[in-house]
Amino acid sequence: MHMVHLVPHQHTAAMLTDIVCRLPARWHETSIIVNDAVIIAKPYGPENCTAPKDQQNMLVRIKKVLENERRKLAEKSSKASNAGPAGGVRKGG
Repeated sequence: MHMVHLVPHQHTAAMLTDIVCRLPARWHETSIIVNDAVIIAKPYGPENCTAPKDQQNMLVRIKKVLENERRKLAEKSSKASNAGPAGGVRKGG
């Protein structure tokens, strides 16, 4: 199932795309419901996930996905800021 929704921040969009590619998800007002078990509320981080007691395994899985995506985006951002100015120093001809 694909979600069609405008997400205001690029990092949020990346995290949500990762979840949607792995599991069925749908919007309910401003929250995302994953696999009819886990609710992800704004601002859509691992700390914003809840699930019923009988769905704790799914909750742990969703939190891991969000944490991994957050880590990847932080690494990517760090590399971009350490890369220096666009274009760099021109060598040769």
